[in-house]
Amino acid sequence: MVLVHDNFVKHFEPLKHGKMNNDDFSKFADKFVDDSHNLLNELEGKLLELEQDTSNQELIEAVFRAMHTLKGIGGMFGFDAISAYTHHLETIYDKIREGFLAIDKSIFEVTFASVDHLRNLLGDQDVKDPQLAARHSELTQQLENLAKSKQLYYDQIKTIENTKKTKETIQMSTWYIQFTCSEELIRRAVNITYMFQDLAKIGTYTIFKHTGKLDYEINEQDEVWGILLTSNVSYSEIEEVFMFVSDFVKIARHSNFDTNTQEAELDKKKEHLSIFELAQSAGEKLERGDALPDPAEMTNEQQILRRSSKIPRISVGADKLDKLMFLVGELFTTRSELVIASQSDNMAQVKLATEKIDRLSSQLRKNALSIRLVPLRELTLKFKRLIRDLSSQLNKNIDFEIQGDDTELDKNLVDNLADPFMHIIRNCIDHGIESPEERNAKHKPENGIIRFTAYQSGNYIYIQISDDGRGIDRDYIRTKAVEKGFVQHGTQLNDREMLDLIFMPGFSTAESLTQVSGRGVGMDVVKRAITDLRGSVEIETEKGKGTTFTIKLQQTIAIMDTLLIRSGDSYFTIILEEVEVCELENHQTFDKRQNSHVQIADDLIPYVSLRQAFSIEGTTPETERIIVIKRPNLHYAIVADSIVGQYQAVIKPLGSLLKRKEYLSGASIMGDGNIAFMLDTQKLCSKIA
Repeated sequence: MVLVHDNFVKHFEPLKHGKMNNDDFSKFADKFVDDSHNLLNELEGKLLELEQDTSNQELIEAVFRAMHTLKGIGGMFGFDAISAYTHHLETIYDKIREGFLAIDKSIFEVTFASVDHLRNLLGDQDVKDPQLAARHSELTQQLENLAKSKQLYYDQIKTIENTKKTKETIQMSTWYIQFTCSEELIRRAVNITYMFQDLAKIGTYTIFKHTGKLDYEINEQDEVWGILLTSNVSYSEIEEVFMFVSDFVKIARHSNFDTNTQEAELDKKKEHLSIFELAQSAGEKLERGDALPDPAEMTNEQQILRRSSKIPRISVGADKLDKLMFLVGELFTTRSELVIASQSDNMAQVKLATEKIDRLSSQLRKNALSIRLVPLRELTLKFKRLIRDLSSQLNKNIDFEIQGDDTELDKNLVDNLADPFMHIIRNCIDHGIESPEERNAKHKPENGIIRFTAYQSGNYIYIQISDDGRGIDRDYIRTKAVEKGFVQHGTQLNDREMLDLIFMPGFSTAESLTQVSGRGVGMDVVKRAITDLRGSVEIETEKGKGTTFTIKLQQTIAIMDTLLIRSGDSYFTIILEEVEVCELENHQTFDKRQNSHVQIADDLIPYVSLRQAFSIEGTTPETERIIVIKRPNLHYAIVADSIVGQYQAVIKPLGSLLKRKEYLSGASIMGDGNIAFMLDTQKLCSKIA
């Protein structure tokens, strides 16, 4: 399992040169707020997994480490309320991982409430809001009471104690830790008290001034201390204690010995100092260095900068940044080659350099745009928590199934989809999924299912949210629509028009209001939010079987391999992977056909003429091109004047004048300035006569 704190900690390596001024402090504090939100999201995910498998020691350790990291770095950057509060949580989960506290529903409830509370504290770390302060006191008291509780596994205590005694007598080891006390620690704002508190939890130790030779150089003002630790833990667990100051620490095993010889071994060392003396030494250095500003003495502007940054950030994988830097370097190198070749009139070299720049530009664009993409997993984590809370509140058993949440979408779209998607899920839970008793009566499994499915097709992302509940009663919708005056009595509506009534403002099928929502309440807001993102939403339902919401979204910008074709003066692109085969056909052959089908090999398939679909005028060439499209449940041909060739298109959304053209899904500006429109092959198929 990936350690939850690793990616979090590495962002807080401070400046290696110079002193940390107020701007530096503000920058790192802002980074702490951003990364804390990510850490809390991951913590929430681990808690949801742990709730399903409370005996999983690996998950318990991951939860504990996340809390430990948040507490330690929170203290470093002056988020004292967060650090102190997380310390209470850490204490509880320390007892759990040691086997002295039984994890149960009450612990999960207060932990999930604490995750929400910590998010609020990130926006008000001084707890100035009265309601937040009251909630803070209430939750803190609950945590303190839990920490004092006696919910012990009585039948396991004896075994645990015997195991610990065995470890103490047989596996006890002495470790020598060399710790360099440097002014750099002051610039990092490291609180070493926490570090030594953690060290005390894993063994007994003594501290003395290192007097031996060093195999590395240190500054004159730095001091080196020796720590002799006696413990039965592994090297990695000791290393974890010093994870924030790892570059100032060296750890080596000193010896293995029985506990009876422990005191004799320790007495051989002289100049023992206590942790309080070491802390006092660090405090004296703080007076000589540049101390971090006291929050109480900050100006209003400084405090505003410290709270949180308003600039949205995206976590980007290092591999994408490494590739970006490589491509930029290659581009500049090739640019130099092009300049030299053009100055010497070496046209062969100019051509080679131009081709190389063309390839690099394509790779650079693709890489740069991929940086904006984030996986939909950011959304599904929130949905897991929502389903857990609401199913408990409504006494329903619901399983959440996820498929394709690694599909990537533009960060702006992901942020704006959270609210409408959550509204759909709330409606699925409240009025879609039946109660356990009702499901048993219908011979359904007691546990209802909500499915989240995402996949990409061309320039579109399709997301489906479905439930296996009672479905939507179309007759009931019609009755309600007539009552509310949305449709006239006797009006004939097809299935699509009937279900679209749900999205009309003010339309609701709920018999009574609930604390969650009713299916249909506010669905107009959902559709408006998705439409504003240039998307669409459709409903499929079967009474007694369930309902599926399908959301279709277009990537803000995408680079795709396409086939460029032409009809008249208009250019069009088709996603290359959708093209099965291309053929030639005489135009007179189409004129003689009585139906819109063409013979391809042994198949007779329908076709759509671009000239007819888009009312393109001009003379039709004698020989036309047939492009056969093959997708799941879709097989037909497109007839165009000519095929230009393969084209890597930067697809952009259509403007306000063209966004309602249902057969087009985007546009790309070609090198000569002409515009090539991307065909929506799914909708274009409807033009077949």
